[in-house]
Amino acid sequence: DSYFTRMRKHVYVTPKSFLCLIDFYKSLYTIKYEQINLQERSVNVGLQKLKEASEFVEKLKVQLKEQEVVLKAEEKKTMALLDKVMIEKGKADKKAEVVNGQKADCQGEADKINAEK
Repeated sequence: DSYFTRMRKHVYVTPKSFLCLIDFYKSLYTIKYEQINLQERSVNVGLQKLKEASEFVEKLKVQLKEQEVVLKAEEKKTMALLDKVMIEKGKADKKAEVVNGQKADCQGEADKINAEK
């Protein structure tokens, strides 16, 4: 009716034009179906990659927990060694003070001897 009011022509659907419409619909349906299948495959591949990544992350979490235990043990060893080194350094500093004191005394005596010569 709107076509008739604008163009002043009647539109008739003939069997041939109807068959052409059906052929066009079939070809359009095939194209759209292939596009949707392509998108579906892309989504499925993406979901598979996400699943694999999730499984990999879970494996890494387990490894991380195992490494944390080893790390804590090594950290305790390192702290004990650091404490031992600090104690030894304190002893070495005290000994260095004594040696420096003796060195100063010896230097004083050497200066005194050189002055007497």
